[in-house]
Amino acid sequence: MKRTIIELMRTNVAQMQGYKSARHEYQGSAQVFLDANENPFDWPYNRYPDPHHFRLKRDLWKTIGWEMGKITLGNGSDELIDLLIRAFCVPGKDSIRVLNPSYGMYEVSAALNEISIVPTDLNEDFELEPDLSFLNNCLPSEKIFFVTSPNNPSGNAFHPALLEKIVKQYDGIVVVDEAYIDFSSRDSMYHLIDTYDNLVVLRTFSKAFASAGIRVGIALSSPLITNVLHKIKPPYNLSTLVMDEAIQVLQKYDRIKTQIHLLSADRDQLALDLQTLKNVEKVFPSDANFLLVRVKNAQSMYDYLRKNGIIVRNRNGQFHCDECLRFTVGTPVENKRLMEVLRNMETAENSN
Repeated sequence: MKRTIIELMRTNVAQMQGYKSARHEYQGSAQVFLDANENPFDWPYNRYPDPHHFRLKRDLWKTIGWEMGKITLGNGSDELIDLLIRAFCVPGKDSIRVLNPSYGMYEVSAALNEISIVPTDLNEDFELEPDLSFLNNCLPSEKIFFVTSPNNPSGNAFHPALLEKIVKQYDGIVVVDEAYIDFSSRDSMYHLIDTYDNLVVLRTFSKAFASAGIRVGIALSSPLITNVLHKIKPPYNLSTLVMDEAIQVLQKYDRIKTQIHLLSADRDQLALDLQTLKNVEKVFPSDANFLLVRVKNAQSMYDYLRKNGIIVRNRNGQFHCDECLRFTVGTPVENKRLMEVLRNMETAENSN
């Protein structure tokens, strides 16, 4: 019998009362606000921001179709990852399960909260074993399983049916981090939130929405999980400036979708171009806006690119990532420059 959300939750979190700010107690407009000890002079940002993020949630619902009652907004997805761990994991006692390799922030947040890590090793193609046998060996201490799809650094997305099987069988919260899903042909897991109350889907403004600088992360979940995240989050975790900018970004959603299409096509072309190089041994399939590439000497190529003004990510040393670099897909001009430098590197090596 799977544990309920309440049983998974930290007892003190379930019992605590969240902080109620002035803007929690009164929502709406008025002629005179004398409740929050703000400077009364009408500078543009003299008032506290909306702790409920109503306008931004409304526009996410109108633009993308995410129900407002299922949305929690954070100062980047990193804040939401930390909130989830703090809501469900008891320090020094509980653990989280993560893919290996995957996004490193899950482990950082776990370490900060004194939570242990249980890794699930991917195979050499960065796939989960289809039988999901690891689910038979989960520890009673496990509370959350973070699954990044498309995965980082590998770039591959897992089949939705496989992810649903994990959500259905795992005795804990399953967080599917879909930071890169816009670049994938795979469907989002959002539509299953009504079916599985232990499912949380993470999205972000940082990737496809070209707004990493404003730091807006999105957690989509059942109202029960949404309510607990709202209870423990800082009351004013998104500023008025950030929310206004995010609303402006959503007004450009049609342009964003065009850019996603172009980047996906450029990713596929860049993969073909990289495969023509003698120094490239393998380009891994990608559903994201980056490519994981195994080369003959990762450090040498990284240093050469850096000397020529191109910065990529050296993933050599991560599990199954020996001699691998990660290339973000740039503009057509940037991708062309990358290929020119890599071809010049091969020419220089052949002349020595």
